[in-house]
Amino acid sequence: MTPDLQTILERLEKLERQNRRLKLAGVVALIAVGVFVLKGLMAPTSRTLRAQEFQLVDSSGKLMGKLGLDGKSPELEFYNQKGLTTASLYAYGNGNIGGLLLSDVDSGESTSLLSTGVVGPELRFADKGGVKVALSLSRQTADASLDITDAKGNRSVAGSAAGGATDAKEAQTIPGASLVMLGQDNKVIWRAP
Repeated sequence: MTPDLQTILERLEKLERQNRRLKLAGVVALIAVGVFVLKGLMAPTSRTLRAQEFQLVDSSGKLMGKLGLDGKSPELEFYNQKGLTTASLYAYGNGNIGGLLLSDVDSGESTSLLSTGVVGPELRFADKGGVKVALSLSRQTADASLDITDAKGNRSVAGSAAGGATDAKEAQTIPGASLVMLGQDNKVIWRAP
């Protein structure tokens, strides 16, 4: 064997070893990529999306609604083109009280529905001057009653009116099927029967 042929054979053997190493490295890299792809495909998919606030925007990016927290209480709000709240759904008081508020921001009129948990559900109608009529279903007494309050604080109570009685003795004498009108000082001014 000539020295040139010997050199060529050595170089060929060296190239074959490098080629084997490159093939082995390529196979290892391909296996690693395959493992990562399969792991990603087999990972459980989460169906939960978590955030502190979600915003609803129109095509120009203007905020039109929001689902988020007001302190620790959840709230869903919708806005008009001026950015004023026209409707909101909320829970507050550690989630024990819920409400729905619908507003006409131009006239200042609003309607709200509350579930207070302590007193009972309430429906309020208001204008720019404040609450004009409030209808509430009282759970303070054993019997239910319908309580209507105007903006001046005058009340009419239908049903068990013990909640509007001026003292415990009077509360015991008011029948369940009654109509009671109370003045601003919360004293009975008329009742039937």
